[in-house]
Amino acid sequence: MPLRVIVVGGGIGGFSTAIALRRAQHQVVVLEKRAETTAAGYALEIPANASRILQHFGLDLSTLNGCRQTGLDIFKADVDPLKLLRTEERPADPTSPNVSAHRQDYTFALKDLATRKEGAGPPAEVRHNCNVTSYDPSNGSVTLASGDVLEADLVVAADGVRSKAHECIVGHECPAQLTGLSNIRFVLPTDLLLAQPSFKDLIQRGVEGRACLYVDTENNVIIHYPCRSGRLQNFGVYHRGIRGSSNAFAGRTYQDIARERVRNMNARIQSLVGLAGEKDMYLWEIMDREPLPRFYKERLVVLGDACHPMGTTMGQGAAQTVEDAAVLGIVLEQVDTRNDLDSRLQVWEELRRPRASAIQMMSRTTPEREGWIHAEEARKTASLFFPPGGLPETRGEMAAYAHRFDAVAEARSRLASKA
Repeated sequence: MPLRVIVVGGGIGGFSTAIALRRAQHQVVVLEKRAETTAAGYALEIPANASRILQHFGLDLSTLNGCRQTGLDIFKADVDPLKLLRTEERPADPTSPNVSAHRQDYTFALKDLATRKEGAGPPAEVRHNCNVTSYDPSNGSVTLASGDVLEADLVVAADGVRSKAHECIVGHECPAQLTGLSNIRFVLPTDLLLAQPSFKDLIQRGVEGRACLYVDTENNVIIHYPCRSGRLQNFGVYHRGIRGSSNAFAGRTYQDIARERVRNMNARIQSLVGLAGEKDMYLWEIMDREPLPRFYKERLVVLGDACHPMGTTMGQGAAQTVEDAAVLGIVLEQVDTRNDLDSRLQVWEELRRPRASAIQMMSRTTPEREGWIHAEEARKTASLFFPPGGLPETRGEMAAYAHRFDAVAEARSRLASKA
């Protein structure tokens, strides 16, 4: 008989997990605390290691309305004209492209694939207004805010960075910590920017598949790339403060914060940021945590941001979530009894913990600096997950490690070796 699985969280992680487990012929119920499916934020990168999995899932990438990305151009922005400092190329794979897409498009494409009648396995069921307040790994159950208790053969916590599920696995709270990096996000219509000659060359880089990073000497950074089939331009105005501390935002508008961050940048950059309205801006304080010692216990699995939240500088947060989900689906193929769960979940953890933890640490590096500069402690932790001499040292090596990996093929190979 198929396993009954509860997935907590109706986002990228939850719906990716639902797809993977549906394909493995299991019965999935997704519990979402909100009244409807939503997707906070604007655009994100879907790197090759994730797009490879999406195609394995059977997702038509065109449904994402994405824009292909070939690399990153990094500019010194507090000079006129802008000065190109360095570039980062994305490993080229025509069958598994790097794509930038709107989070809403991504989330709804995954939800559709998880719940539509057509496709492999039974469609997942989505229940809204289900706020999970506690987990029981031994019984495979969750308790809702309503007091209702729901039980399954397996529970997968994919409920984001503030999830408490990991406490039931490691025995104590390991709260995600503020990285000191915060981001004012907004999108602008491409037509609006192209109508102004001073912005045309900036937008053209996105058309050519280049994401752009603009930096100054005061830890301010702007990231820019297109989404929605090129109709929108996505911007993030970052500031890197002290790790573990929150920037003081109380009483300030997002516009004021963004303008302050670009005050020393090129006049074109300042003008561009000035086009965004307050209601169109979104504040995001980025969090991460040290790698967890366990990713599962008994009948509870934790994945994605609920397990290994990470910084944005590798563009791998959502991608590692999708890898978690895909590998879970592979290791649970042809499992029809709880008795086989532990051995298969051990394989899942063996595959996922080293890689996700290493990329957590790589995500503490920054594109404006090469390699592990100013991230020496993260380098020490990351090295624990590699054989001697195997740690990627440059940003290019890190990108290759992240992007070229085939999580599905690796999972199948590992299972075959244990047969």
